[in-house]
Amino acid sequence: MAGTDGHWVVRIVEADQGFPEVVLQSWRWYARSATRARFSYYGLELSSLLVAATIPVSAVVWKSSTVAAVLGAVLVLVTGIRQVVGWHENWMSFSQTRHQIEKEIALYDMKHGPYGQAEDPRALLCATVLEIAEGEGQRWTARRAQASAAPPVLPPAPNQPQ
Repeated sequence: MAGTDGHWVVRIVEADQGFPEVVLQSWRWYARSATRARFSYYGLELSSLLVAATIPVSAVVWKSSTVAAVLGAVLVLVTGIRQVVGWHENWMSFSQTRHQIEKEIALYDMKHGPYGQAEDPRALLCATVLEIAEGEGQRWTARRAQASAAPPVLPPAPNQPQ
């Protein structure tokens, strides 16, 4: 994966011929997924700001309530997508999971903590990383269930008391 090639984790993997592939693939998946979620979140937020800023400008420039209404509808759509997709939450959670995996890889590489006394440090690393990934999978499922159960939070309609 471009972007992780020079990362210290990759150097550890290259130096350790028996490094567990499942650990490397888990780390890469969370690194890639966190980056993708971050850029998706930024893109959606910037789109939302752009559309919101365009609404009053369109009312002045085109003097058309139709254009402003369409832009308002687009803003509501973008807000709903933000609520349903949850890219910000995914970005935060995937980044945290990636850092947890990196911590375990560092402890393994230094033969510190449980890896210093383990009979099979590689098996312990695999088990620990799979546990971390399983916990994140459960949290992701809970976030998805919560997002689908909650109605999207929409901005108040124009001329409505807040």
